[in-house]
Amino acid sequence: MKNYLLFFCVLFGMPLWGQQDGQFTQFMYNKQYYNPAYSGVRTVPTISVLYRKQWMGFEGAPINQQAAFNTPLGERVGVGLLLQRQSQGILRTTGGMASYSYSLAKTEKLTLKFGIQGVFEQKAIDFMNKEVIIREPNDPSTRSEKTATNIGNVGAGIYLGHTHFYVGVSMPRIIETKFGSNEINKNKASQYRHLYGMVGAAIPLGSKVRLMPAGMINYVKNAPLSMDANLGLEFFKLLTIATSYRTGPKGADDSIDFLLHFLVKNRFGVGVAYDYTLSPIKDYSKGSIELLLQFDLRERTDGTGGGGDMSNPRFFF
Repeated sequence: MKNYLLFFCVLFGMPLWGQQDGQFTQFMYNKQYYNPAYSGVRTVPTISVLYRKQWMGFEGAPINQQAAFNTPLGERVGVGLLLQRQSQGILRTTGGMASYSYSLAKTEKLTLKFGIQGVFEQKAIDFMNKEVIIREPNDPSTRSEKTATNIGNVGAGIYLGHTHFYVGVSMPRIIETKFGSNEINKNKASQYRHLYGMVGAAIPLGSKVRLMPAGMINYVKNAPLSMDANLGLEFFKLLTIATSYRTGPKGADDSIDFLLHFLVKNRFGVGVAYDYTLSPIKDYSKGSIELLLQFDLRERTDGTGGGGDMSNPRFFF
């Protein structure tokens, strides 16, 4: 499937529309990527690592790797840093996000935070990759070299966390930017604004079981509205089993996802997810997988001096 890689080369020589940010099934555990206001919400320094391999079976399919850290500074301020590397065929995106959040309102049960972030990314394309087949060797828009474009951006968000639910709205990259290596055709690829909205809750079904619904929508210009709807069951505040449904282009089915999250000693969380593809590529793809590790560097408190509930939506998600 070497010719498949040529598809990614074309993207740098023409306008690019559609979803461009990373797509994560465990979005409820990875809110720092989408919303800078989430920094510091967990009330303790937290490290997380995430790996996602999308559309297994396709050569050059997206792979995303992340490492993140966020911590509160005092009662109202939070800061965070997220580093990521994403590959798609011969395209590579590497960079990071540095975030700052401030609590506009804070009570025992509720926190309303506003956050901003700075983003730096390098988008590179490797025409020297041995797997690439250039159909038109004399085409000046395809170079026999590696090229890279550095991009800076800013983002903002609002996050409301309550004892029993959370709501967030964010735009991680506010400035629309151009990038690419094509100097012949002036229509380079465009990075558009993505607007995210997310919501989640914890509904007791008994003393040991809670229902954990969550959802996220993503709007970007010139692309269909995408949606993730998740429903999970949490047992003993340790094990969560969940399933999700994701929409695709024009509201069509994209995937059904299965999630499993386990909490170890209230400080270390392990999450795995598998996406079963429903779109027309299901005959060629083995689905997508995702692994998440999360660790609190010290014991959490609930703000009153007592032990915290790591699976509380205000803190854990």
